[in-house]
Amino acid sequence: MEFSSLSKLKVTCAPLFALVALAQLLLSLPVQGAIVWHWEEDFTELEQETLVPWLTDTHSALERFVGPLPFDVHVYMHRRDGADQPVPWANTRRNNEQALYFYVNPEFDRASFMDDWTAAHEFSHLVLPYLGSANAWFAEGFASYMQHSVMVESGAIDDAEAFRRRDLKMKKAVAALADTTVSLPENMPDLKARRSYPTFYWGGAVYFERVDAALKQQDSSLPQVLSAYLQCCRMHRPDLDALVSTLDRVSDTSLFSRELALMRITPGVPARPLGS
Repeated sequence: MEFSSLSKLKVTCAPLFALVALAQLLLSLPVQGAIVWHWEEDFTELEQETLVPWLTDTHSALERFVGPLPFDVHVYMHRRDGADQPVPWANTRRNNEQALYFYVNPEFDRASFMDDWTAAHEFSHLVLPYLGSANAWFAEGFASYMQHSVMVESGAIDDAEAFRRRDLKMKKAVAALADTTVSLPENMPDLKARRSYPTFYWGGAVYFERVDAALKQQDSSLPQVLSAYLQCCRMHRPDLDALVSTLDRVSDTSLFSRELALMRITPGVPARPLGS
């Protein structure tokens, strides 16, 4: 009688144990968000059929490259009819929601949008939290360094073209900073005032190029570190120093904080890695 009751207890409890294990497994998996569309002005069905695949493909490419973003991405679409390029303006806002704002000329075809770097740049921003305007060199350097890799992942360009485009931009930035006596973080307010945006965007990218090169020497990479970061820590709101400390911990290195310290004391920017 006691044995029979015990057997029934085991049979009854087994599904509960399985449900608990399943719940723990689901909680351990990264949360993956979706795109939430906001058509702020009228777009025809045909125009939407061009714009939706462009941004959906870019979002998917980013997530293949670094892992799923743990939130919905709100995309706000505005028209800029008559503009001489597909995306004359875009920006990112990370407050109560993770949002991207695109101002587009829908007269361009899908190939033109796919070849434009703006979407890859703006989606890349979402991998990191907002770090304040004083650290725009870091945030813009990150998105600039990432954008061409995301475009490769989406099939818009190949690796050789990504290297060519990135290398050209970074060489120009390094040359523009060659004669300065202060570091890029110190120089950024003046560059911003002079609207020398490409200089501090691509000068900041040198930081990530150096970190990525050093990680690869340790059989790792920046995308691998970012993937782990997205799973554990993206929803925290740190300052810049706290963020790089977290990236050090996730990568089991001191590379991120060491390279940040070097950026802060080196006139212009540190040397690009050999082979760049």
